[in-house]
Amino acid sequence: DKTDLMTYVNTALNHNSHIDYMLISSCEKELHFDVLDHALNFSDHLPLIACFVYDVLGNAFETRLRWDKADLLSYYAFTGCKLQELLHKLDTFEVDNIGESEMQLFIESINNDIVSVLTEGAKLYVPARRKNFYKFWWDEELTLLKEASIDADKMWKAAGKPRSGSLYIKRQTSRSLYRKGIRDRQKSESTSYSNDLHDALMQKNGPSFWKVWRSKFESSNKCSEVADCVDSEQIVVKFADYFQNCYTCNSTEQANNIARDYVDLRDKYSGFPLPDNFQITTEIVDKTIDDLKRGRAADLDGLTAEHLVHAHPALPVLLARLFCLIIRNRRVPDNFLRNYIVPVPKLKECRNKSLLCDDFRGIAISSIVSKVFEYCLLHNIQSYLYSDEMQFGFKKNVGCRDAIFTLRTAVDRLLKGGYTANLCSLDLSKAFDKVNHHMLYIKLMERHLPVEILQLLETWLDNCCSCVKW
Repeated sequence: DKTDLMTYVNTALNHNSHIDYMLISSCEKELHFDVLDHALNFSDHLPLIACFVYDVLGNAFETRLRWDKADLLSYYAFTGCKLQELLHKLDTFEVDNIGESEMQLFIESINNDIVSVLTEGAKLYVPARRKNFYKFWWDEELTLLKEASIDADKMWKAAGKPRSGSLYIKRQTSRSLYRKGIRDRQKSESTSYSNDLHDALMQKNGPSFWKVWRSKFESSNKCSEVADCVDSEQIVVKFADYFQNCYTCNSTEQANNIARDYVDLRDKYSGFPLPDNFQITTEIVDKTIDDLKRGRAADLDGLTAEHLVHAHPALPVLLARLFCLIIRNRRVPDNFLRNYIVPVPKLKECRNKSLLCDDFRGIAISSIVSKVFEYCLLHNIQSYLYSDEMQFGFKKNVGCRDAIFTLRTAVDRLLKGGYTANLCSLDLSKAFDKVNHHMLYIKLMERHLPVEILQLLETWLDNCCSCVKW
């Protein structure tokens, strides 16, 4: 089976294994075989290369952009040149003499152009490699040893491959030094990880510590069976149905009552006026981009935080002006509305257990540009989003430790007074998945949120759509 063949090839390459035999059936397409006599072949056997055509669904090798190996200066220059053209396009656009539909088309055009520039620049100057393609212990000294070994081998072959003499000795010496350098650095792998773990502990850096720990000691734990099904196409349909059900209300009657209350309030709602200083500036956008977390999954457009961080400073200027147009038009671009959901197992060990869809947590990956816009918008409407001082979750500078301290203080006070403390813990299943949007709008209207921002959020949330990646 072609899919099974590619699975075997992927597994062998990911574990640096060798494929000793390749058996194929008769094929109409011409196959090409060749013997490789490479300078870096230290084995007694000569490797074979086989080129053949195969059909397989999806990507044979899942690759990721390696920004640590990228030509960042060229990417910077490329994005600077292209983004300056878009700034000129914005300068020549007549904002005051245009309708809403034309404004929306222009916003879509600018946003799509930004995405195209960033993806094109990354395609040109950032290598896409599969996981573990580069060895972290590789350094400049090994590169020099490798080049010296190749040069010595070429000179030896050009002289007719003598079995004695200075050229032969130089070739063997260069090869030995190169092989010894590789062995020494491979042995230092465990030492390097130990030092990284020690440094993370000394600095009390929890995220860094666990990142090193997982990369070294935790094996891949991919689940291939869900709800007694192993076919990927059927599994992804099951997940789509499951998440669609999660995002529906528990009580249709209650939801209809809330919707009616919302309509009654919305018809006569005006809210506070939009402040004169309400503006998304270049400085706010630039700081937001700097604060983005790196190394996260790409959105549906293939963009990550690194695309924005390493781009030319013209990007924050362009995004700031684009965001101002979005607020003025009260509608977001279409790619802001699209995201994909990645099901992640809640259990640490899922190989020996039959999992159901409910055993997975859905992680939604939305547009990175939309995230920047969200954070910038949040910066300006923060005063409307206050909450009770006894809420500790999803608030800046407070969290679980503050809730535990408060609970412990209250319990200690009761016990010292001779009372009994009875605790009741509630776990709201799918609490955020089932948030009623109409109730959310009502809460925002109670805070007198400016109607322009409310309308923007309404058109944004009411038109979102998701797909599932499995």
